[in-house]
Amino acid sequence: MEGNKNVCIEISEKILGFREDQQKEWISEETRKEIERRKLVKENVNRRKKRQQKISAQTQYSEINKGVKRSIRKGKRNWVNEQAKLTEEAEKKGYIRELHNITRKLSKRKFMMNRPVESKSGMLLTTQEEQIKRWE
Repeated sequence: MEGNKNVCIEISEKILGFREDQQKEWISEETRKEIERRKLVKENVNRRKKRQQKISAQTQYSEINKGVKRSIRKGKRNWVNEQAKLTEEAEKKGYIRELHNITRKLSKRKFMMNRPVESKSGMLLTTQEEQIKRWE
């Protein structure tokens, strides 16, 4: 039983791979380095035993944390301005699809797609009328 589990895990890792975290588009490489530095300083704060050392490490962490937050806000502001410029260019050229995609990105809305519903017998109901009847 344990061998089967290990084989399944190995095959799934080989075929599917690991899920990568989606990174925000507006966070620059410089900001990512600052975030890593902040993590290291936080570990340093947690390792300190004496009160005075902990307080000094905590003040250092709070300064770095403020810098990271400031950098992220600045990066997002620049990214939004860049997207606005791209939107204006797409509008001038008449690229409706690109305009729609940028607007969706900026609004952060997720649109629900119509998914087929199964009837009681297991058949897929693809038309809206059939789905509404099934829901009733």
